[in-house]
Amino acid sequence: MAKKKRRSYKRNTVEKWLIKNEEVINISALERILSIPKGTIQKFLREGKRINDERIDIINNWIYGHIEYPIEE
Repeated sequence: MAKKKRRSYKRNTVEKWLIKNEEVINISALERILSIPKGTIQKFLREGKRINDERIDIINNWIYGHIEYPIEE
């Protein structure tokens, strides 16, 4: 149960961050840097397609490793 709750928190954090920063991030470059398939983030933002849990973890780790301010919810 705790693992599922933690994943949903990460998912919400990542999804909110992507939506909030859609206008200022270079999506294709971010996908290339993170070594995730091309179009993963784009399909989430445009079509509402769900991002794989493993990719959510990768994006979450990158956000917390590179962003110096707290993410507001």
